[in-house]
Amino acid sequence: MIIKEIKNKLFSVPFIDPTKLLFVPLEITDLLIVEIETNESFIGTGYLQPIIGRLLTVEMCINEMLKLLLIGESIQYIKNLWQKM
Repeated sequence: MIIKEIKNKLFSVPFIDPTKLLFVPLEITDLLIVEIETNESFIGTGYLQPIIGRLLTVEMCINEMLKLLLIGESIQYIKNLWQKM
C-alpha cells in the first residue's frame, strides 16, 4: 500500500470541567487530527493534543515538509518512513 494523501485539521474543544495549569485556567484545548490515506482507501488517524499551543507550527511542518517526504511511499516499511522523516 502506498500513501496517497495526508490531511490534517485543527480543532478547539472546550473543557467540560475547566482545569488550571500553573494558575492559568484552561477552558479550551486544541487538537490536531491527522489522516493518512493509502491507494487502497485505508485511512489511518492520529491526533496531537499539546498542553500549550504551537499546533500551527506542527500543522505547517506536516503540510510543507512531511507531505512531500511521505506521499508515494509504501506503508509496509515503517522504519524507513521514520528514518526518512
